[in-house]
Amino acid sequence: MADPRHSGTLFAGTNTAVYKTVDGGGSWRPFNEGLFPPPTAKRPFGTPGTTSWNRGNGWILGIAVDPIDGNVVYSAADTVRKSTDGGRTWKTVLLPYPTQWRYHSVSRIAIAPTRPESIYAIAHDATNGRTAIYKSTDGGRTWHATGRRTSRFPPSCCWDSMNALAVDARHPQTVYAAVGGTVLKTTDGGANWQPVTHGLPADDVTSLAADPQRSGTLYAGLRTGPHTGGIYTSTDGGRSWTVVVSGAAIAALAIDPARPATIWAAGWAGSSNGAQIWWKPRIFRSTDRGHTWTIAG
Repeated sequence: MADPRHSGTLFAGTNTAVYKTVDGGGSWRPFNEGLFPPPTAKRPFGTPGTTSWNRGNGWILGIAVDPIDGNVVYSAADTVRKSTDGGRTWKTVLLPYPTQWRYHSVSRIAIAPTRPESIYAIAHDATNGRTAIYKSTDGGRTWHATGRRTSRFPPSCCWDSMNALAVDARHPQTVYAAVGGTVLKTTDGGANWQPVTHGLPADDVTSLAADPQRSGTLYAGLRTGPHTGGIYTSTDGGRSWTVVVSGAAIAALAIDPARPATIWAAGWAGSSNGAQIWWKPRIFRSTDRGHTWTIAG
């Protein structure tokens, strides 16, 4: 995750720490003070802070940087944790299901660009399959579950790999979420959520990205396969979607905060060898807001 105000400053989460670079990736420094469960907590998935922690599946599943103050950073793992010193130390600010910590996960977190005290987080409770989207309007001090009884969230099969969050560039009450592969939208800060899937071929969305300069412009990555996977775009807030990359399975999307016309996507592309299709890791790039794409790696 890039710091939108400081070029070259990025954060990356691993099993052992949150790593930070201030020179565009030339060097990285790990920080993990306060990042893991307390020593008295049960540890069903290994020893916190080691490479085998959480069975090697990844511990930090999401990072969000305050768009105004780069010292304020949030991380998503078993809880939401907050740092006010640029990632050096962390404090838990949201424990979604306090009695069953070892069976839940916070998979994604996002900050409203124009109202950074508003934060959204997707949480899962593996004991009953429940998914919830939480919201804070005071920089993480207090949280509440969004949605009403009419806004039931679909279950997520894979927690981190099938979830995404994106907040509209100009309207902090408008949020898009991918939960269980389905894209949902709220325009009232999470009070109500509705699916926005017209034009998407399957409920298999893995990632979302919102243009930081153009309200209502979105990109969605799908990973289904060579016939329905790819990258889709919407310019009307999710009411309709158009495919811009096909024949690929997309795992992640990112927009360059300094150059929003540049979009990156990571995934796999298929190449045919007779009757067999080989999938190779690929990096895709667009420099014209998704109109054309090239393979960058």
